[in-house]
Amino acid sequence: MCPILAMLAVLYFSLKTFFGLETPLFGDESGHILGGLSIAKGDILYRDYIDADGPLIFALSWLIGLVTDFHHAYLMRLIPVVCTRASAVAVFLSPV
Repeated sequence: MCPILAMLAVLYFSLKTFFGLETPLFGDESGHILGGLSIAKGDILYRDYIDADGPLIFALSWLIGLVTDFHHAYLMRLIPVVCTRASAVAVFLSPV
């Protein structure tokens, strides 16, 4: 029963993350897209492009940008969904 509830919770929060938690669309994602574009241009993070977020989110944005050529900005919403699912699976499978 517990794995089913955990998977339902992950699915619910993934959908809420993708479609937004009743906030304006693309709040932080626009900055993440700009960071990914900066990496694609060859700029160096925190020298040529400065943001308060860590480098992982910009690297993931850059990787999705490589696949989509930065033309499908809505796919940037998949980054938090994937990270949320990975976190949930890691917590669920951790030997506590």
